[in-house]
Amino acid sequence: MRIKKLTLAIVMIVALSTTLFAATPFFFSSGDYDSIKLYDPNGKRVDALTQMYSSGYIISTDNHEASFFSEFAEITLKPNTLMVLLGIESPEFYLLDGSIIISAKNKNVTVYTTTAKYSLTPYSSAEIVYTETEDSISNLSDKKITLYDALRDLNGDVPAFTSVDIITASYSPLMYELRNSQEYIKAIRFKDVEINLHADTQGILITIPETLRKSLITTFLANLETKAPEIRAMFTYRTTQDSVYLKYSSPLTESDYSKLTDELAKELLLYVKSFYRPDTPTVSTNITHLEKVPGAPQQPAVVETKVVANIPDKPIFTVKGKATVTSID
Repeated sequence: MRIKKLTLAIVMIVALSTTLFAATPFFFSSGDYDSIKLYDPNGKRVDALTQMYSSGYIISTDNHEASFFSEFAEITLKPNTLMVLLGIESPEFYLLDGSIIISAKNKNVTVYTTTAKYSLTPYSSAEIVYTETEDSISNLSDKKITLYDALRDLNGDVPAFTSVDIITASYSPLMYELRNSQEYIKAIRFKDVEINLHADTQGILITIPETLRKSLITTFLANLETKAPEIRAMFTYRTTQDSVYLKYSSPLTESDYSKLTDELAKELLLYVKSFYRPDTPTVSTNITHLEKVPGAPQQPAVVETKVVANIPDKPIFTVKGKATVTSID
């Protein structure tokens, strides 16, 4: 299936792409260099660090993600993603398979899938997924994003901080809020993840689900020092097993801590969406004891199986038992 899509991409480039040179390149910026396969407009594989000044390049990732940068957008390709750069002067991409996180900068950016067209306005951010099991877009910003899908008769705006399931045409908010006399609560929810920010005059308590690495939150806070230093300077923080507490440098009014919580929630949603890994268990089996006995075609062996969750990276459980080995090489 993936080879067919890559072939389709090359054919499509030959048919549709014109080599228009631009002053600003699109290039690899971070991630796993070895996971990238980059093809030029003629279908020839080139070095992943090649700067793309023209349309027609095909980008593929394997089991690791990779990020690309230009003055018009930052894009993170999640693992097992296949995408085509269709235009640079008027930025356009074709997502054939997989998922991306895209943040538009100073230009409108268009992303196509086989059936849909997504138009991002400057400084908007989105997660776009197009796989055999999921077809969706999530607006990770408060900026305007529009979608058009002729097959399912969808045409309109994707509301701020909202996810749209294209197959079912259903809309799900990614953020909720609750206010009472004691605190302001902002909740981030998607799939099996829920992060709650409880704010009051003294600080913000961020509660973290078990499926999320606590280090993801602390890394996010560290990155704020360069991305939003004026926000980061407003608090210190300490961590517990399932939460991070942000203590303001000085007490804030309800209006001020509400604004701070909203800004943190926006940045945190985009960051977690970019780096979150679903808690999909992986299974490994090791034979810990095996002896070959002359004349015995079958031998019992002690087999140890571990089911390991990617987040957190530790065994969920271990099963030990015996299995019959029919041959020994």
